[in-house]
Amino acid sequence: MAFYPRVAAGSAPRPAPGTPPRPAAERRGGRVGVAAILAAGLLLTAPARAADPPAVATRPAATLGALGTVLGRSAYDAQRTEIGQLVDLMVDGRGAPVAGIIDVGGLMGIGARRVAVAWSLLRFVREDDVLRIVIDLPLTDLTNCPEFRGLDGAAILAPAQSP
Repeated sequence: MAFYPRVAAGSAPRPAPGTPPRPAAERRGGRVGVAAILAAGLLLTAPARAADPPAVATRPAATLGALGTVLGRSAYDAQRTEIGQLVDLMVDGRGAPVAGIIDVGGLMGIGARRVAVAWSLLRFVREDDVLRIVIDLPLTDLTNCPEFRGLDGAAILAPAQSP
């Protein structure tokens, strides 16, 4: 492609000797063609507009039966001895909780290990106007469970299956 210097409006540039003639689109002011191509490209690559989004309204959490947030809350055994803290959640493809990730042991987070506990083993109990996460397992079961190191090969502490 040949380079043509800009010239003042109304005057036609003179090609250098031996330069092939310019295409017709460039002689007509190729900017309109480029703009049309860019506009068409934007229309083709723009995401399709979804139907009108569903109407939403805010409601007080109490009307939905909400007890409170759970991440960062302490977890307790059946005797209400603190055994760790819920630090993360694992969810399935639909977004339903599968397991809670509990920091177990250690002192103020130092030396703690993360353990994945099946969601069905976690109970959320309101006692003395405080939301408590109760795990009906002894601390030894949690400390003997393999450490959770991410989704690849994660072991989840789950209820024993009946034969």
